Amino acid sequence: MQKAYFIRQGSVTKKATLQEEQVLLSLAAKIPFDDRICHSASLDDLSLLYIRDFLRKVDSDITEKDIQSMPFEQLCWQMQIIGGTPEFIRPKNVGLLFFSENPEKYIPYARIELVRFYDDVGDHFDEKILHGPIHLQLQEALDYIRSQVIVEKVVKVDDKAEANRTYNYPYTAIEEVLSNAVYHKSYDDRNPIEVRIEPTSIIVYSLAGPMPPITNDDLQNERVLSRNYRNRRIGDFLKELDMTEGRSTGFPKIYRAMRNNGSPDPVFKTDDLNQYFLAELPIHPAFVGDNVAQDVVENVVDRMDLIVLLLKEDNTLSAAQLAKQLGVTARTIQRDLEKLSKAERIKHIGPDKGGHWEILK
Repeated sequence: MQKAYFIRQGSVTKKATLQEEQVLLSLAAKIPFDDRICHSASLDDLSLLYIRDFLRKVDSDITEKDIQSMPFEQLCWQMQIIGGTPEFIRPKNVGLLFFSENPEKYIPYARIELVRFYDDVGDHFDEKILHGPIHLQLQEALDYIRSQVIVEKVVKVDDKAEANRTYNYPYTAIEEVLSNAVYHKSYDDRNPIEVRIEPTSIIVYSLAGPMPPITNDDLQNERVLSRNYRNRRIGDFLKELDMTEGRSTGFPKIYRAMRNNGSPDPVFKTDDLNQYFLAELPIHPAFVGDNVAQDVVENVVDRMDLIVLLLKEDNTLSAAQLAKQLGVTARTIQRDLEKLSKAERIKHIGPDKGGHWEILK
């Protein structure tokens, strides 16, 4: 006789779908994914440099003198980022996510992908893919948004000594949304965290969705209380870095930051199976229709002009070399080169790897 799983949804008992079965089995697992041993990795995959930097940032009781005097293996045991038997010591997933040069080698797509669109059509966009320890990815993403996306506007009000200062997006809300995405992402799901910076909103998308029994209806409340946490070890490390609190304070904090800035309320969504989580922060009304995006589009055009100028000086430059000179990703340059080729401004002569560029106009 074939076995089947049944679940209770509201007042109805029904047979679980394949996706619901997977959620049930993950909840029943004795050891969460972030605290499991990665049998294919070794102690050499953990970096003392990253561990030392982390301990310094959190002002740990483990001093630099302790680090220099104790064996590396003992330090890892003390931080609980390794496990197994003395004969078969292996890193835990949380250790690889925070303290390895390349977590994606063992945990595919443990990364953040930022895409910034400069128009509604999507013709002009830049992409930034972040790799490395997840807390450093998080910090790099936040630094980029703070320096490249957030804009302040000062408005003088009659009969008031102080002017009103407002932002297109409050940094506190962005920090909370993105930190929670890193905290609650399902790292055994081979999909990255996606951050879409659009002309009128910032959208953060991650898999999987909130842990049951939270539903999409629950996400419409300003305070969402979670009984289950997917990555408690990841949460512990992020708390030590003051990047999250993990006490169901995230939603109220986001709502408060948006309202204090005069912004519309945030939007949170998932589907019936809790397969994804989407958070959207709308832009402040005072910035709708501003020319900030248009200015950047003009910069993109200027960049393509610069590419042509650089190729006139050295027509053997690769996309990677151009990207390094212009401070953008190689993929961005590759798209620019394709647009320039379609516009018949340049033409590639020779094999894909190697060859040279001919300037047409």
